[in-house]
Amino acid sequence: MDVANIPARDLLDVRAGTNCLVRFFTEDGRAQRYCDPEATARSLVGRYRLQVARYVDDPVFAETARRLCRESEVFAALWDERSVCAEPPELLAFRHEEFGRIDFRTVSFPLGSDPSRALVLQIPESGYRSTGSDTPVRIERVAG
Repeated sequence: MDVANIPARDLLDVRAGTNCLVRFFTEDGRAQRYCDPEATARSLVGRYRLQVARYVDDPVFAETARRLCRESEVFAALWDERSVCAEPPELLAFRHEEFGRIDFRTVSFPLGSDPSRALVLQIPESGYRSTGSDTPVRIERVAG
């Protein structure tokens, strides 16, 4: 089950039940919300390739990759590189329409023995960069 807390929904536009990989490569403007969309794309594809390798008999993984290759030239090019990565990036810089740039530290905890299940936390950095002087107060209000 996918879940997302209120700050993840409000700050990162995370939606439970959706696929962040698909959204990144198919939603207009989604990739540009990340300060380094190329590195983010590479990381997403590399981690997805690892999941496909773990579940070679699951047709949903392969079908998602085929769909994204058809719908996104960027995904198709990265998929053809055959790169794999296991961990999400340690830092994620995100552009928020109200708060400007927010740097998040990524922490991932495996859940049980299934390597596809993890609790991933995006923790706002205490020294994040922002565009407005009252941004820290407003982010703390949203991020609790």
